[in-house]
Amino acid sequence: MKKLIALFILTNALCLVSVEAQTVTELLRSGSNGSKRNLVIIGDGFQAGQQNNYNTFVDTFVMQGVFNEGLFDEDANAFNIYRVNVNSTDSGVTQVDNNGAVTTARNTALGYRFSGVWNRCWMELGPNTQTLTDNILNNLVPQRDFVFVILNQTGTGGCRRGNTLAVINGVGWAAGAHEMGHLIGDLGDEYTGTANYTFGEPGRVNLTINTNRATLKWRNFVDPATALPTTTATDTSQEAGLFAGGMSAASGANVRYGSGLFRPVSNCRMNGNTPAYCPVCYNQLQESLDQFHDYTFNEAYTGDFNGDQRPHQRPHQQRQWGRKWHQPAAASSRQ
Repeated sequence: MKKLIALFILTNALCLVSVEAQTVTELLRSGSNGSKRNLVIIGDGFQAGQQNNYNTFVDTFVMQGVFNEGLFDEDANAFNIYRVNVNSTDSGVTQVDNNGAVTTARNTALGYRFSGVWNRCWMELGPNTQTLTDNILNNLVPQRDFVFVILNQTGTGGCRRGNTLAVINGVGWAAGAHEMGHLIGDLGDEYTGTANYTFGEPGRVNLTINTNRATLKWRNFVDPATALPTTTATDTSQEAGLFAGGMSAASGANVRYGSGLFRPVSNCRMNGNTPAYCPVCYNQLQESLDQFHDYTFNEAYTGDFNGDQRPHQRPHQQRQWGRKWHQPAAASSRQ
């Protein structure tokens, strides 16, 4: 009998470890924690047997997607990136309706909830989510600056709140890049609608009510020959002007506007997800990360760079980093 009791206790202990085991893996080390932006990726709703699926998604979606194309590929040297694995009892996350009432409860490590409702920002924190997340990350990655949450959930949606963004594993990496625009550059959404904006100047670099070319926020990116306001562009993501429409919460709720509010280009990543960042958003992200880069000037080029018919010599600036995400550098465990 004593042996059976001991076996029962041991079995339960092993099950408890399986559910609660937490690990952190370094995916990219670009420099000291104090000199870089520390990004931690953590999943919710992944059971112990689904951790390999989670790891694969992190690699394909974040490392080979968001950080392997465009701006974040160029600026990867500004980041240290960590993956945290934590097992959930149930697979998937808690479901809520339009009013936030729980329709399907699931026991998960972080307690996230999913509505699939745009006005609720697709997903939301449960009553204990912040505490659960902080308890795990304070132990494993206390130096974090940003948190990238992946929910084991089908459908669509991504949402940034403060220094945290969340996406589901049913979306493409471009949705993650869009949310990173919010997270890193505090960029506004450029979605358009039909409402007329009548509020003050937005506090976003990529949204404005100003139609004066001389004082426009992004005047340095606008060709003097481009009409303001602007209605057409050959390159819809790169030709800056003053295009009507954007999104704002100035009324107390997120509203898509079609007039009175303007964005820099016809279709930036902050509007359509899949296009590249427009010059205004790209520049804002670069400036946000600039102090966290390491630079070397390893070559000089001679040419006529300003059209004065005289040769000039300029150094070539190259960002240096060593990517390690195919072979994680280190892992530690907390149980």
